[in-house]
Amino acid sequence: MTLAPLDGLARVTDDACAALRARFREVGFDQKLISEANAVLPGIHKQPQLPVIRWWLERRPEPGAALAGLFTYGDTLPETAIRRALGDELFDVLYQAGILRVEAGGIDARFLLTPTLEGVTVLSDALGVGRDAAMGPGGGTEHLVRLIPSSFRGSALDIGSGAGTLALLAVARGARRAVGVDLNPRAVEMARFNARLNGLAAAFEVGDAVEPVAKETFDLVLSQPPFVGRPPDQEERTFLFGGARGDELPLRLLGAATRVLAPGGRAIFLIQSAEREGEPLMARVRKAAGEPAPHVLVLGGSGPTPATQASVFASFDDPTFGPEYARAARRYLDHFAALDVQAFGAAVVVLTNPEPHFGSGRYALGLSLRSPPDDADALARFLSGLDLLEGPDDVLERSRLRLSPRVRITREPNEAGADATETVVIRVAAPGIGSDWAVSNAELQVLGAIDAAERLGEALDTLIRAAPALATLRDDLRSLARAALLRGALVRG
Repeated sequence: MTLAPLDGLARVTDDACAALRARFREVGFDQKLISEANAVLPGIHKQPQLPVIRWWLERRPEPGAALAGLFTYGDTLPETAIRRALGDELFDVLYQAGILRVEAGGIDARFLLTPTLEGVTVLSDALGVGRDAAMGPGGGTEHLVRLIPSSFRGSALDIGSGAGTLALLAVARGARRAVGVDLNPRAVEMARFNARLNGLAAAFEVGDAVEPVAKETFDLVLSQPPFVGRPPDQEERTFLFGGARGDELPLRLLGAATRVLAPGGRAIFLIQSAEREGEPLMARVRKAAGEPAPHVLVLGGSGPTPATQASVFASFDDPTFGPEYARAARRYLDHFAALDVQAFGAAVVVLTNPEPHFGSGRYALGLSLRSPPDDADALARFLSGLDLLEGPDDVLERSRLRLSPRVRITREPNEAGADATETVVIRVAAPGIGSDWAVSNAELQVLGAIDAAERLGEALDTLIRAAPALATLRDDLRSLARAALLRGALVRG
């Protein structure tokens, strides 16, 4: 397969784009259908899944299932089925634009079309067709989009925007302005078409990192950068490789993002990184962020094994899993072994540019979670609490703090026998963000008093009146409140 020319996209008028949007809604070609199709046979490789998913789609009653088979799962279908789903007029529009073509077995598509959240449909390339293929929604795209606040009305920047998915979804979520930047001119041209296809006012520029928008600032920066480690003899793919280890490019883009964050602005990156002995990802992110330092939060979890990485990305070289697949898999495995890569970590990285009144204190935190966060409200609540960690004591005491609604308290026995004791463990259930925390009964009582008070200072005053000896421990009580914010047990009310 080769990259399809893009010149025909200009023939699809804005009126035709509006008609396509309406037709997709009418026939049920949407994100819900795609999610159901992907759940039919979940697995590592898409190629072996395709016959089963296509079989399942053939038995779906809605006409949109034929479009899903054609555009999202690469099936070749009878012309009558596609005309029935699109209507003759839109079929002709897409055929004349070079999006559809006639093959011996029927009609196939030269591009992918993928419905996503918010009704946004993204045209992109199949990823095995060349080094400059424009990437559409990836495996973590929905995850990252769920971290965009539903009430967001600020400006957004998508670094490494590919076919434009994140910038378009930011506009669909309410952004007053969104810009996507990508080094690949083909990706930018395709993203501009996707803006028209979806009737969304997003802008896209060709350039490295933030260069085209270096004189602007943004309230929200999003990125899902290439993160795969490239073997020295592996063919380049713009959308895939992030350097020899894979995280060189993501770390460079993180550093660039800090230069365009507005006061109070936030950058959210979804990355994978080869783990290094003695050099945790949080330390590497903090170094990449540079000075003046933003707040740094790394919410990490386990990623794929080197064997899984090799298996998945070798399939781009040979989706039939033939001899070239085997050679590519060995190239990746040899490369990871040469770098002594034992494991990969997945992480959501959040950089926040503090407001000027915040002061000089900055936090740099790395937390290990069972699964990456995927709820914008939970992330905002957690970050709001972290803002108090380095702030002055009087601001902390004026704050209203509450036990997180996701807190679960368990009592776990330490040992059997007559003198058995128990450990009180506070856990934060998803979609809340936090880490397990063993506390004493006395600390739990303090947290309960904080939860019941209007302000932290009032809770401390009440505790000290009840036990005057605590007056000398007020600093310790504030430290307990900060520890609870860090663990996610307390949130700002």
